[in-house]
Amino acid sequence: MNWYIHVGLIAAACVAIYNVPMFIKILKTKNTAGISLIMYILLVMACWFFFINGLGMMLDGSNQNNVYNGLPIFLANLFGGAFSTIILTIKCKNMINAKAANLSEAKYCEEKLLQARSKKREKI
Repeated sequence: MNWYIHVGLIAAACVAIYNVPMFIKILKTKNTAGISLIMYILLVMACWFFFINGLGMMLDGSNQNNVYNGLPIFLANLFGGAFSTIILTIKCKNMINAKAANLSEAKYCEEKLLQARSKKREKI
């Protein structure tokens, strides 16, 4: 494996975990009001297209080294795409529920968080 593949794998690890803190925070709070819908749509599309690109490079039989060349792209976008897709799904769900409740997304998320905290206090 060439040195640049190792660099690519390090980059893939960084890309795979860059979204984890936001992912965990959104899972805990369910608050997506501060993130852009358009940005996440584009990010999810880019991740999955790059995932397919990396997969294609790995499966290309014309060059024996392509399996390694496409691996960083494949791995980075597999994890990045998965986290981003879940965040986008929660964002869309919050937007739909907020509209149904005739609230802004920020107000809806705030009320849901307050409800969750009061339920938690009741259990104690």
